Amino acid sequence: MLANAGVDLHFLLRSTYELVSSQGL
Repeated sequence: MLANAGVDLHFLLRSTYELVSSQGL
């Protein structure tokens, strides 16, 4: 469960980072 949450958090951070990068912010 804890490892699963870590994966979800990593995916969320990566998705946010890619979204921001694609917008040039």
